[in-house]
Amino acid sequence: MRWPGGSAGTGHRHGLPRVWTDVGPAALLGAAAVTELLSGVSGARDPGQPAVTPAQVLLALAVTLPFAARTAAPVAVGLGVQAVLTLATLVLVPAEVFLVAIAVFVLGPYTAAVGARTWRGSLACGLASALLLATQGALDDRYGAGAALANATYALLVWGVAALVRRYREAADAARQLADAAHRLADARAELAVEAERRRVARDLHDVVAHGLSVVVLRARGAVHDLDADPASAGAALRDIDAVASRALQDMRRLLTVTTSGAGLPLAPQPTLADLPELVGDVRATGLDVRLTTAGTARTLTPGAELVAYRVVQESLTNVVRHAAARHTEVRLEWAADALVIEVADDGCGGTAGAGGGRGLDGMQERVGLVGGRVHCGPGADGGFRVRAEVPVAA
Repeated sequence: MRWPGGSAGTGHRHGLPRVWTDVGPAALLGAAAVTELLSGVSGARDPGQPAVTPAQVLLALAVTLPFAARTAAPVAVGLGVQAVLTLATLVLVPAEVFLVAIAVFVLGPYTAAVGARTWRGSLACGLASALLLATQGALDDRYGAGAALANATYALLVWGVAALVRRYREAADAARQLADAAHRLADARAELAVEAERRRVARDLHDVVAHGLSVVVLRARGAVHDLDADPASAGAALRDIDAVASRALQDMRRLLTVTTSGAGLPLAPQPTLADLPELVGDVRATGLDVRLTTAGTARTLTPGAELVAYRVVQESLTNVVRHAAARHTEVRLEWAADALVIEVADDGCGGTAGAGGGRGLDGMQERVGLVGGRVHCGPGADGGFRVRAEVPVAA
């Protein structure tokens, strides 16, 4: 069973099954109408007329008790009570009972008009109510020809009130739907923000771990090789390993602390272009000949863009160390009018740079794209592999 308003089942209101919130008022209305009829209140019995008949009692109940089903079948109940009174007028003179009039002339048209599923159905219910009540007025011999017009007018006025209620409910439903949509959009944006942060942290961890481990592995190999022949050189390599590993561990702890709690360890500043000489020095300690050059007049980069520039150099050198088997690498920073152009070129085995199944180059593309820049990676003109990135300067 489908209930008005889109809810299914019996529903509950204030802890009671919804059916009882219809049955109770309908039973009370029926009992009150019969009491009014028997007591003669509101002119229920005309002077000189015989006592109330069973047919009048049944009529009072027939137009009040059906409202117990007004939620389940509003159109049938609303139009039905009007039809009952109209048909009864053909065979008897209805008693003047105020509550019966309320049930037929107010609650009936209103219930049908409000409960119709569509606006077209509501309008049809309004017209049907006007026709039924106009017919009842014409059949009632106690009133003149104006009764039909008056009854039809009552029905149309009630339909107007029902139309306003429908409009209000539709506006309220639309507002709730908009609020729900806004909540869903906010949740979706929050999920996207969380996912973006996860990707950012993953890229940072990749850069930190890949670079640190690459340098550590190469220096460890050199230390093992020199351990017997040149213990002093092996000791220097171990000290380099300790320094690089400590910095990488500190960066990892900083990233993980921010990700999990946002507090805890004192946060070191993000690396900047000023830290590139130290980065190049770490790579140079592995035996790779790295040269860092700068051209042009330095411009202002946003903190995010400066971090991106640093990570581009870091990831490029990590790929050279891990994959290129190069002997010489040049890192060149050129300040153009609207961008910092970064080039990292090596003399290694060209197209194999960045191989190995990692996402380093993809992450680099994503990073630079987020700040409005672009990256080109591929074999160099004279062999080897070249990375060229353009990072926009601050406006």
